[in-house]
Amino acid sequence: MGRKNKYSKELKLSIVKRYLEGEGSTIFLAKEINTAANIVSSWVKKYNAFGESAFDISH
Repeated sequence: MGRKNKYSKELKLSIVKRYLEGEGSTIFLAKEINTAANIVSSWVKKYNAFGESAFDISH
């Protein structure tokens, strides 16, 4: 059984889109949600590879 995602798909998309629109660095955005910058970076990479479906349960 997999672990439950700590962050919702909607939050991940919001953070990624803000990053891509230049609203903040991965460090800045990560601090807003109390996580590490490498987590935000991994979300950006997944989004770039798979689009919004990157954050569906199957990925």
